[in-house]
Amino acid sequence: MGLIKVISYGNQRNPGMTNLIRSLRKWGYDYKIIAIGEKCEGWRDRLKRYSQELEGYGPDQVICCVDCQEILAVGPPETLYYRFLRYNKPIVFGTESIQGINGMVLNNWWNHQNIDTTQRPLNQYLNTRTFIGRVEGIKHCLRYAINSHFENPQLALSGYTEAFPRNVHLDTESSLFGTITAMDLSYFQNRSDKVIDTRTLRKPCMINIYSKEADLMLRMNHFGRMILGKDYVPTSLLETIPTVIKKLLQPNNRHKLMKTIEFLLMFMISVIQRPRTLLIAPFPIVLYFFMLQ
Repeated sequence: MGLIKVISYGNQRNPGMTNLIRSLRKWGYDYKIIAIGEKCEGWRDRLKRYSQELEGYGPDQVICCVDCQEILAVGPPETLYYRFLRYNKPIVFGTESIQGINGMVLNNWWNHQNIDTTQRPLNQYLNTRTFIGRVEGIKHCLRYAINSHFENPQLALSGYTEAFPRNVHLDTESSLFGTITAMDLSYFQNRSDKVIDTRTLRKPCMINIYSKEADLMLRMNHFGRMILGKDYVPTSLLETIPTVIKKLLQPNNRHKLMKTIEFLLMFMISVIQRPRTLLIAPFPIVLYFFMLQ
């Protein structure tokens, strides 16, 4: 086994999984996709599956857990490993600039760093799709999240960060993980076959195309082609829209579904009152779906 093992939960084969695997192979990562073909009953089942997989590794083995749909490797495993060691923490999470409706504002963790609200960086919220740590540290975190009262993984893992600030580091500089939202897309550029966050001049080893369907796959297709070239498998607009609708119809997304119906009704009323609204229709719709994630 190499310095680091990448584990990703992916119970359905699709272009996202294919592109992740191809990017991992490009950089020579030792990886494993778990739960292929298994039925997922919710986010706790997913975390339990990660926890079960970790039983096969020693307590000091370094494991990187990433989402199977929105992640691309953009740097070598050696760099990811040694940068993780510099933080000297049991677990390191990627960060993002958007809290989202399922997110949590971290206060205790930032207070523990002696950083007040006026000094916090743009990437101040936890990203649950990218984290790295030693097996023992990750297992402790997952146990807390699985047994917690929180209703989604974003809150559960953020809750762990608040409860155990000494155990966690947040990669706010995109040193390990770069989270590319539609809002800060312009900050990420390609230089010498590497992706760089121009705000910090850091070159992450993994990038997360946050809520990739929100802009109808424009970011994912752009960076995917840039990183993998002809090996990238694109996702068309006709494939993206049904995916968004399917997510909204899931039982745990009833709140989002009601908000979407409310938004569409308001938008239809606006069009009836001002027909010219149709000329700019794509922009508010895309922005809404992005903020909904």
